[in-house]
Amino acid sequence: MPIIFLTGLELNKQGEPPAFPAEVNELEFFCVRNSLAGSFLPRGAKFVAAAEKLSAGVHLRQLKDSLVESVLKEARLRGRAAYACFGHPMEDAAARALYKRALSGGMEVKIFPARSFFEAALEMLPGQCQQGLALLDALDLDSFKGPSRMDIIVTDIYSPAVYGSWLKKVSSFYGQSHRVELLYMSGEKAGSIARGTASSPPPFSPDSAAAFRILPAASYLLEDLAQLMARLRGPRGCPWDRLQDHISLRPYLLEEAFEVIEAINKKDMESLKEELGDLLLQIIFHSCLAEESGSFSLWQVIEAIAAKIVRRHPHVFGDLTLKSAGEVMATWQKIKSREKGHRGRGRFDFPAEFPALLRCQKVQKRAADVGFDWPDISGALEKLEEEIAELKDVYNSEDREKIEEELGDLLFAVVNVARFLKIDSETALNGAIEKFVGRFSYIEEQVKARGGDFSKFCLKDLDFWWNEAKNSEKTGKK
Repeated sequence: MPIIFLTGLELNKQGEPPAFPAEVNELEFFCVRNSLAGSFLPRGAKFVAAAEKLSAGVHLRQLKDSLVESVLKEARLRGRAAYACFGHPMEDAAARALYKRALSGGMEVKIFPARSFFEAALEMLPGQCQQGLALLDALDLDSFKGPSRMDIIVTDIYSPAVYGSWLKKVSSFYGQSHRVELLYMSGEKAGSIARGTASSPPPFSPDSAAAFRILPAASYLLEDLAQLMARLRGPRGCPWDRLQDHISLRPYLLEEAFEVIEAINKKDMESLKEELGDLLLQIIFHSCLAEESGSFSLWQVIEAIAAKIVRRHPHVFGDLTLKSAGEVMATWQKIKSREKGHRGRGRFDFPAEFPALLRCQKVQKRAADVGFDWPDISGALEKLEEEIAELKDVYNSEDREKIEEELGDLLFAVVNVARFLKIDSETALNGAIEKFVGRFSYIEEQVKARGGDFSKFCLKDLDFWWNEAKNSEKTGKK
């Protein structure tokens, strides 16, 4: 039976090799994260270092998998192999994965522990981690999911590339000015601490085994926002917030959603940040109301959407292979239909509250998905001309219902043309509205400069200023 040895390397100042058991000393092969760890191995031992693989552009997750496969392959070939890491092996992501794979593959695993990064960190930071301490492995960047009120210690930062990946993640979660530290735990700088920020980090040294400390977040987190809302709704909270219910909040939810869209259209990132926060507050508010009634909580909302994402992306979280966005959308729709069943109007079971243009686009797309569509845009354009002609035929009549029907058909045909052109009708119409508002605002300015009375000017005057505004758009002048 093949044997795998998971060997911890002591975190000490001297940098001397630990006292390995005889059976480990006899090994010819070790897998380590980097060359520094290799200097701690028995004299004459051969090793492969992961840092070289990282320099070739290997992703951290792939690197972990590569380490595991290297050791398993060697164990099958020679009957025994070892993986060596600084600290206790069970702190190490690759060692944990290797342990699981080896046992499931019928191999024997022997663990030789060493003093952990956790212990070493507590010794170097006496009394400092008062809000708790979380330990993450440098290869498990994906496990770093957001800001925390606890200190986070990232074990075994062993290369500039790994260090840079973590700094980038810290910047995105906490901001560039957030405080970070490097704790040097073995090698030349053992026992020292270097301090800095995410944008101006302490220097990395390849001559020392280092842990990366992310200091606790001082800002509000998601749970804080939920607690603030609960307080607003509490007995001593805000009178207005305490009066609200799901129905009364509907207009605010729509308003915030549209303001998010406005910020996106303007490409205003500062406004987008603010408006997304306002929209998030509405979600928190509705979740708080639901929790009060015993229906569900914010955390169940998060759990439900996370589970849905996993279910509907089998090509990411499962074994399915999809090659195009079209295949992804088709698969998504099949899974959605299977989950929801055919309710109401089946294929066209869209909420009646949808804006008409959006609902129109979705209905047309759903029909096209099963082949009910023009072969190309020429058919859609001919239909548009047909609907214009039909509207002309009835617009002088007094049959208001027929006029309304033909106008609806015309709008439906316009949306269909937009769909062929891959243009969002809502966006296009809003653009036309903004253009009209801009030009008419120019007319208002001219009228105001001449006394402010529209009745003193004829349509010809107004049209002249309209064309002036239109020409200024083309030349880029006001």
